[in-house]
Amino acid sequence: MRVVREWLHRLAGTLLRRRCDTDLEEELRLHLEMAREDARSRGLEPADAVRAAQVKTGAASQAMDALRDQRGLPWLDDLARDVSHGLRTLRRTPVFTAVALLTLALGIGANTAIFSIVNGVILRPLDYPKPAQLMFVTTEFPELGLTRNPLSVQEYLEFRQINQSFAAVGAYRTTGGAYTTGEVNLTAGGRPLRVRSISVDAGLLSTLGVQPAQGRLFTAEETSRAGGLAPPLAIISYELWQAVFGGQPLVGQTVNVDGRLHEILGIMPSGVDVMDNHTAIWLPLGLPAAIRQNRGFHILHVVGRLKDGVTPQAAQTELNALVENWGERTGSSGHVPTNRPTRAADHTLQIEPVQDAIVGDARRSIWILQVAVGFVLLIACANLANLLMARAESRRREFAVRAALGASRSRLLGQTMSEGVMLCVAGVILGLWLASVSLTMTTLPGDAASAGSKLRPATIGTPIVSK
Repeated sequence: MRVVREWLHRLAGTLLRRRCDTDLEEELRLHLEMAREDARSRGLEPADAVRAAQVKTGAASQAMDALRDQRGLPWLDDLARDVSHGLRTLRRTPVFTAVALLTLALGIGANTAIFSIVNGVILRPLDYPKPAQLMFVTTEFPELGLTRNPLSVQEYLEFRQINQSFAAVGAYRTTGGAYTTGEVNLTAGGRPLRVRSISVDAGLLSTLGVQPAQGRLFTAEETSRAGGLAPPLAIISYELWQAVFGGQPLVGQTVNVDGRLHEILGIMPSGVDVMDNHTAIWLPLGLPAAIRQNRGFHILHVVGRLKDGVTPQAAQTELNALVENWGERTGSSGHVPTNRPTRAADHTLQIEPVQDAIVGDARRSIWILQVAVGFVLLIACANLANLLMARAESRRREFAVRAALGASRSRLLGQTMSEGVMLCVAGVILGLWLASVSLTMTTLPGDAASAGSKLRPATIGTPIVSK
């Protein structure tokens, strides 16, 4: 505790310097007065007594410095002086300071922005429990060159019955492309809205491990009704609930969806989505009899969760074995999966991780962008090093004069390093700001843009900055 009290006392002496200097000056004056009285008591003249007292106590400035070192933290004083001197030096050279800051900020900003996208799209797992277990089941038509296609209703039902690798399997239907949701007309408060929608079965929500923030999810009976329209039920997203309904109690009430009143069963937690960006309303899956019986009508996107301990490779191996004699296993014929496609209508089944299915071919484009901006940072560092070397050469005379006045090499090096650290800190702050602005304005090229729209928005957070 004594050591801690001493350090606190020294810290107070450094931070409250003006107050401590007043105390030191008073103490030094008392010492000088005592020395003067001692000289007088030895019979010296007043002038000689003053001179003797000053000789005994030493020069006032040197004495003050010695006392400050004893009662403060000298290294903290040196650091404060180095920072103050560095700021003055950088202000005296505004062109060099501006060029150095912009060079560093552009390199750091570009890398931070692209790595934020890499982290959000590729590295960061999806917001589901055990996301690595989620697999996307698709059909492929090799003779037509078509990949990542939906399954038919009969294939989905048969797959749920005969597979042994998946703990749960669910499906959803859209009216758009392979990984897009449809849209519905929603009337809220007399105002018509066009919002994204998705039709799901109860198995999909349990497969994803989603739990509602309020209310409940669909039951198996509500999403497996055969024939006719799907029951008028809906679950809305947290974002839609807040933006359109103002967070008012909504569970159990009805809203108009495509001209039909739907009862709101529940509200999803914030950020929950299904293979897309900003799904606003979930509807029960409705499958008319004609669609159920038509094996050639591929409309269901299937997601499965692997059992604990089952790898994607093992699941694909089992799926290949199932496809080998699918008709015999299920008692079906005609348009069934096969491992030996020879006709345009022949197809097989494949699985891949859900995150890979979302990112798709964008992974390569995003990594190329990351490598490119990495080279930009290297070039920026090289340019900044050249600027600092040229500036050091121009300050050779200044360093020589300061060394002649008594400055040690360590002091000169410390002051130079302080300037460099201040440039780096300012450059990092400016770069992070540029990255934050660019993330709100940048549109990725090609596949990268489509993948980025299907994952959580890229943001700059503590994990990004720490890396």
